[in-house]
Amino acid sequence: MSIKEFVMGELHHITGSVEPTTEGTVTVPSLDDAKVEMARQVAKWGVQDHPSYTTATVFELGVSIAEDAKRFCDRKATSGIVSWTDILAEEVLEAIDEAIKGDLEKLDTELVQCLAVIQSWRESIHRNKH
Repeated sequence: MSIKEFVMGELHHITGSVEPTTEGTVTVPSLDDAKVEMARQVAKWGVQDHPSYTTATVFELGVSIAEDAKRFCDRKATSGIVSWTDILAEEVLEAIDEAIKGDLEKLDTELVQCLAVIQSWRESIHRNKH
């Protein structure tokens, strides 16, 4: 099966519809749509295997940006004004921190947390757009 056939099959499989369910919740497409986007990227760029971190990036400031982001996010959460942007930024910066440190196990954990926040954010959008 070609990549194009795979992508077309995945696109056909995913309806993307949002169906209301009980108690005001909605059913959001699963991560299938992310898999389709990944397949589209592979079709465009090929399989990508980049290093988790290279030197001389904007994040080499000698301090942990993630620690500052966590404190900022915690303050906003305590004040009741935290946003999905704050939460995701914190998680992404924590992942970048682990990439810089070279701890692949912790990096993997942080990337899973990023995925969870992104999916939760998507579900929140779908729940609240009515």
